[in-house]
Amino acid sequence: MEAIDFEALETALRRRTLQLAARLLEQQFNRDHSDYQGSSLPCACGRRARYVERRWKSFHSVVGELNLERATTTVGNDERGFCPRDRTLGMDATSLSPAVVRMIGTVGPGQLPGR
Repeated sequence: MEAIDFEALETALRRRTLQLAARLLEQQFNRDHSDYQGSSLPCACGRRARYVERRWKSFHSVVGELNLERATTTVGNDERGFCPRDRTLGMDATSLSPAVVRMIGTVGPGQLPGR
């Protein structure tokens, strides 16, 4: 009987499972266009933000990188604005999911390799 590299098998299956989970999560979010909330929305700056289009952004999550298409807005003629879905998901000021941010906080910068 041939020896089985159980650790290599576990690692490969874990990696593939996380990739599959990331694709399923992407599909779920990208099918859902409920983040479009009308042609204009109130912005935190006090002005109105107008809907521009759906745009892509990459996010890092615990299951891997996600490429999400989101409704985007702009305020005035500049590029300021926001994405309603980013706000809802708690990722409006970052490209890290809340779970990844929590994991980083648990580890702490002093505990990261190379520090």
